[in-house]
Amino acid sequence: MEKNKKEEIKKQVISLIQELEQEIAELNENDQTVAPDNAIGRLSRMEAMQAQNINNATLNNKRKRLIRLKDTLGKIDSLHFGECKACGEEIEINRLRASPEANVCSECIRQNQKK
Repeated sequence: MEKNKKEEIKKQVISLIQELEQEIAELNENDQTVAPDNAIGRLSRMEAMQAQNINNATLNNKRKRLIRLKDTLGKIDSLHFGECKACGEEIEINRLRASPEANVCSECIRQNQKK
């Protein structure tokens, strides 16, 4: 992969990491246990618990992506960054722009989906 494309992706990864860290901090602040003795009514309590479950799932997904992006940042300067793990060809730059942590090209994904 060309150096200028790597630098573009590197800047994007750093920016995404910063955004995710901020979003995770905000979600952590909203992660409050819904007490059973809370006098908000049964339906409202159920809604609050559902909202909490959605918040927790979102938080877990963001944490996982943060880990993948930090891993990508550590590998971005390597010789093989941007190569498909399945076929060895270069991953399309638009795919890396959309998902910098991608390690498989679009063609290999399509072939795998046909199976």
